[in-house]
Parts: sequence; C-alpha cells; structure tokens
Amino acid sequence: MDILEKIKITKVYLGKSTQTSGNKYQIIINYNNIKTSMIFNDNYLNKSEKKDFICCLILDSMSFENSNSLNDFMREFGYENEKEAKKAYNGCMKQFNKYNKLFTKNEQEQLSKLLENY
Repeated sequence: MDILEKIKITKVYLGKSTQTSGNKYQIIINYNNIKTSMIFNDNYLNKSEKKDFICCLILDSMSFENSNSLNDFMREFGYENEKEAKKAYNGCMKQFNKYNKLFTKNEQEQLSKLLENY
C-alpha cells in the first residue's frame, strides 16, 4: 500500500468559491491519526480528488519554503500589493506547517515522487 492510499480525505462543501469558477470546500486530511484541514477552491468541474488536494498542499508548502522572505515571495509570484502578498505568504506558511505536521521528510519525498508527473 502506497502512502496515498493511507491518507484519508473528507470534503465538506462550503458554497460557491469567490476565487474560482467552482465550489469552495473544507478538506480534512487524516494521516497516521493526525488530522488537519485546509480550504480548497475547486475549478468549474468540481471533480478534484485526493491527489489534487495533496498536490495543492505540497505546492503551497514549497512556495513558502523556497522563499527567503516576503519580498522574495512578492518577486517570485509577481505581487505588487504588499498586503495582498502577505496574506498569500502567510497562507502558504500555514500550509507548510500543516504539511510538516502530517508527513515526515521521508514521507514527503515519497509523495513528491508519486506526484511528480501529476
């Protein structure tokens, strides 16, 4: 059984997204008796699944981890408004903390390999 099969996901509908053309969901991730949640704004098809949620968590985490500062984050992602950038930066930092709470470095490497071409 690979690591993805061990991750349990609960998806709770929160209404229409104000950020995408899809719906907004609370995604509850349960792995090794550790539980965390995140908000996920789906696309217009609203058919996202476990791999999509985990990829989102990984990419947000990497966005924070690869930035040395808020200014670095702003340059990397093209932000001009510092207040808007800080909100995104802090959101990525929260995802980074959740990701590291859920998975060990070894498990993170396994997930990255499983999802590298996804």
